Amino acid sequence: MHSPSVKQVVVLLPAAVGLAHFFVSLGHPETFTDLITQPWYYVDLAFVSVISFIILFYCLLVHTNLDNKLPLRDVPAKRLLWQAGFGVFIPVFISFLLTFAYMSFILDQDIRTTSFFVYEFPISIVVIVMINLVLIVFSLWVVENPIKSQSFPSTLLASQGNRTVPLSIRTIATFSKEGDHYLITTFDLQQYISSYHLEELEVMVSPNDFFRANRQMLVHRAACGHFTTDRSGKLTLHLSIKPDEPISISQKRAAEFRSWLAQ
Repeated sequence: MHSPSVKQVVVLLPAAVGLAHFFVSLGHPETFTDLITQPWYYVDLAFVSVISFIILFYCLLVHTNLDNKLPLRDVPAKRLLWQAGFGVFIPVFISFLLTFAYMSFILDQDIRTTSFFVYEFPISIVVIVMINLVLIVFSLWVVENPIKSQSFPSTLLASQGNRTVPLSIRTIATFSKEGDHYLITTFDLQQYISSYHLEELEVMVSPNDFFRANRQMLVHRAACGHFTTDRSGKLTLHLSIKPDEPISISQKRAAEFRSWLAQ
């Protein structure tokens, strides 16, 4: 399982506080100036901020792992189904349980006598759906529309045993996923472990040099030996470094691969 980066978590903190203020102020006619003079506001803000952070973190965690296991452009229907279940329904349920616990055990209130089911609950569903949509759109934008003027790193840190090694991108033939590990294989057949998953690596390297062959592999142009096409249109790519370990490229990606290789 891949957790969000430290930078992403830092961004979630102010987002959680802002979201908490939004929910705390729902149904209250007071202005912001009036609210911040009320002691109860800070108690609500603190607890709701924690709930909001948990929901935001969970949504980001689900999205990060689904991006890795079920890329939207490869299996859109299955990805959206899993996103709806794990990214929307479960966070809605968690949000309800946490709010119920807060009202019952901290505020000593019966949730049925509050405005929760009138204001907070339906709006929280909409907010969670919007969070998932923003994550999906952003992910697609980053992968599908890399900035042409973007500069890519020339060196990547990788692990080999207890050593951390700086690798020149030009020496890397493939990035691959094997079990829970992300491997880097160089042109001289040395293997290293990367701390980045394939979706992160895909936007870190130049799309002119590397192609996402399938869910498990990014391949360098110079590592492509030859390929064959079967009747269904699926390609079988044989790498120059490992000709006896062919790679499958789906029919959907075959045309894109040919176009990329011919550039």
